[in-house]
Amino acid sequence: MNYLAILDLVIGLIFIYFLMGLFCSTFQELMAHAFNLRARNLNRWIKDTFHQNDFGKQLLNHTLIDGLTAKDRMASYLPPDVFSHVLLDLVHRTDTRPYSASSLREAIQHTSHLSDDLKQKLLQSLEESNGQLTAVRQSIESWFNQAMERISGTYKKLSQRIILLAAIVLVSILNVDTIAIIRYLYDHPSQASALADRVSTIIQQGEVVPPD
Repeated sequence: MNYLAILDLVIGLIFIYFLMGLFCSTFQELMAHAFNLRARNLNRWIKDTFHQNDFGKQLLNHTLIDGLTAKDRMASYLPPDVFSHVLLDLVHRTDTRPYSASSLREAIQHTSHLSDDLKQKLLQSLEESNGQLTAVRQSIESWFNQAMERISGTYKKLSQRIILLAAIVLVSILNVDTIAIIRYLYDHPSQASALADRVSTIIQQGEVVPPD
């Protein structure tokens, strides 16, 4: 067997496992969509972080957040600026009147919806910003983005578990045997060459179509 035939064999083997990996990734995305995994992950963090007096539920039910999704659907992503506006709006709680730095500071000190750590965080932001509400919102948004990075890491770990499970099931059902595939392609160089040609065509066309 010459080097070109060996290359065809390697290309064919890689492509077969690429298709399997693509199937597992697609399965994971379908599961994530069917069970709203991203939204559940986000909502769990909000409810756990703002658990006092069900403040997390109030955040999620706020018009600016609830209006981001269709009815009876949970938000899977929150823009940082929306989160900061909703948080300060609910903390202030003075009808629809706009709040100032002084009124917001007083509201934070007397609210029972925030933990002491969150109160300290907001009050420190107010102090450092010299009463500039825009700077306070930016501080909240920065903290929120850092939290979302951690949440994304948790979601990625869950996705990896789902992909691993899908791979185990797929390999078991199809009885995928790398050694058997190598032997087949080695004993059938014309099939290996045809598979390599198909891979080349797919790369040129940019469309993944499983070979016959």
